[in-house]
Amino acid sequence: MDKSSVLVTGCDTGLGLALCALLPHHGYFVIAICQSEAGQRRTNRVINGEPSTSEGVPRVDSEGWLVGKKGVSYVLDITLINHVELFREQLAKRIANKEIPPLYSVINNAGIWRFSMLTDAFESLESRQAEVNRWREVFETNVIGSLQITTAFAGHLTRSADNLSPRIFFVSSVLDKHSLPGQSAYVASKYAINGLHETLCHELAATDITPIIVKPGPLRNTNLFIRDLNLNEPGLLLNAAGDCRHVAQTILYGLRQRYPKYEYSNFIGTIPFKIAEYVPRKIFVHFVRLVLRKLALLYFTVRRLVFRMNFWRR
Repeated sequence: MDKSSVLVTGCDTGLGLALCALLPHHGYFVIAICQSEAGQRRTNRVINGEPSTSEGVPRVDSEGWLVGKKGVSYVLDITLINHVELFREQLAKRIANKEIPPLYSVINNAGIWRFSMLTDAFESLESRQAEVNRWREVFETNVIGSLQITTAFAGHLTRSADNLSPRIFFVSSVLDKHSLPGQSAYVASKYAINGLHETLCHELAATDITPIIVKPGPLRNTNLFIRDLNLNEPGLLLNAAGDCRHVAQTILYGLRQRYPKYEYSNFIGTIPFKIAEYVPRKIFVHFVRLVLRKLALLYFTVRRLVFRMNFWRR
């Protein structure tokens, strides 16, 4: 085999799906981890294309794999260590049997986002339990899931087909050093990912493996916010956000560099947070409050304008 495999988590939608569309065109065999069977089928179509009439509808094999010529997809709960270990054993066997190319890289992309105000948890026992449950859900996927995938597959990484050193990616956020109201669980999980990555930079320094953290700004074509926000309405922030495909290109660049950096970020949406690193925290907090107030006023003004335009078009 003259290819290298790249394992990607969180492939049902968003950045993970964008990576599944991009990587096969650059010679990588994709091992896509999905959350649902619908996501698995969608991911398989993106990786391998629509099947021809002669090929028929692709079927999941006895171990739950959906196999194609350019990649495979698998439904896995990355928060459950027994499930991760079973998948690791199956993957190792398939690589040994040369059914799948050697594993070159792992991309920890899976993540969830929940919106809540910590101050609401001051009100009652029920609100405190709900807040703790949100934190637990976010941390189990964003942090524990990434930890389990990393520790399970780091020992299986090999140099690429073109002799590049293996690498482990963590998809973090510009919010891994700065917080915003309503995003405490998500932001804290990204702080933790930042710490995990930096620790691996030290512990893997004497090895062939490079840990890489990617810090995109806000992204519009993602389902990350779908549970807690109604994104069907005109959203100024999301319209000004970046594109998952651009972040996928950044990761591809990190995969192909002979001497990769420890950290990559995208331009769109990241500049204010880079500037904030040099601003006293109290000033940053007051600045965020001012900006959010102005955006809220502008947002509702635009909503009223759009409503009036739609009304007069009838």
